[in-house]
Amino acid sequence: MTRSVAYVRLIPPGAADTIHYRLHVPDDAGDQIFLRPKVNHRKFDWWYTQWAYAGVRDPNDNSEPPTAAYDDGQWGFTGGTSLVSGDLKSIPNLPITVMAETEASLTVIDEDDTIPGPPNVQYHHPTFANGGMTMGSACCCKVTCVEPPRHFAG
Repeated sequence: MTRSVAYVRLIPPGAADTIHYRLHVPDDAGDQIFLRPKVNHRKFDWWYTQWAYAGVRDPNDNSEPPTAAYDDGQWGFTGGTSLVSGDLKSIPNLPITVMAETEASLTVIDEDDTIPGPPNVQYHHPTFANGGMTMGSACCCKVTCVEPPRHFAG
């Protein structure tokens, strides 16, 4: 019987340049909120690194014994590292790389206030981001019919 990965945290096509943040704005936030979002990357998951180097089953764990298909056991990271392969005989502290970082200042409005107009999305269409040039070309034609090209003196 062959095993395969059932779940992988991959970045799907077209989503590599998009990150969504959820922000709770407290009632006492004031008129402005200053944000400094960043995207961190660590090549290997922290938990997996700890487990691979020093993972041992929790002796006080009362869960069902593992099977070939399921293991819900509890683990601790107190195992010896003298037998791990490689020259490093301790759990490595893997670096975190900052891939992107920016700053923004947002104006806070009341819940009842109307947001000033819809966002300008006529020049952005998910088809472009996903590389669908046939549909993207059709989208461009529709946009130019709605708003003809502007000619700029340069």
